[in-house]
Amino acid sequence: MGFFSKLTADTNESIPSSAVAQHKPVYLIQPNGKPPVREDSYEGFGVIGGVNWFVWLAKENAEKLNLDLDALSDDDLFHIGIGIDCGYVKKDRKTDEYWVIFHRHEQAMGSVDVNVFRGTYSDVIPELGASANELVESGRFISVPIAEVTPDLFSIKLSHNPDAIYEDLPASKDCPFQGFFYPDEMVLFENFTVDEKYL
Repeated sequence: MGFFSKLTADTNESIPSSAVAQHKPVYLIQPNGKPPVREDSYEGFGVIGGVNWFVWLAKENAEKLNLDLDALSDDDLFHIGIGIDCGYVKKDRKTDEYWVIFHRHEQAMGSVDVNVFRGTYSDVIPELGASANELVESGRFISVPIAEVTPDLFSIKLSHNPDAIYEDLPASKDCPFQGFFYPDEMVLFENFTVDEKYL
């Protein structure tokens, strides 16, 4: 999977992995007054204080998505969490229907009707007589973030401030440097506040 990271929700700072000298404690801020989860040395793989943030995200949204947590493995929850955080669906501009192609993101859609095609983007979708690639190329399919289709779901919010309030923060954005691959000039700074030109 490689390194990946996010920016703090409140200060737009990159959360560097423990492989970078300037790493410092970071917190997964939780909703509804639950205490934050602390991580002193983020390793770069989405785990804060032993909590995988994608699995956490799926569990936090389980009620809204009508998920049966007893029937889902951590791997299932991981894929649902990825769908909520950064997954996309295809929207058919001719019918206004949504399609999940290849990935397992349909459970991240909650009560939204969605068609599922487990083939690759180059395989023909029998109901449509064309591949997802062809439908994208023709303009019939457009990509839509799942977060836009289901905007009322909880999101991942990280901060260096343990007293940050979940409900006061926007979602943390993805770090353009993956918490590791920083331009040399950024590594000299005391923190890694990301300039808007990189977003």
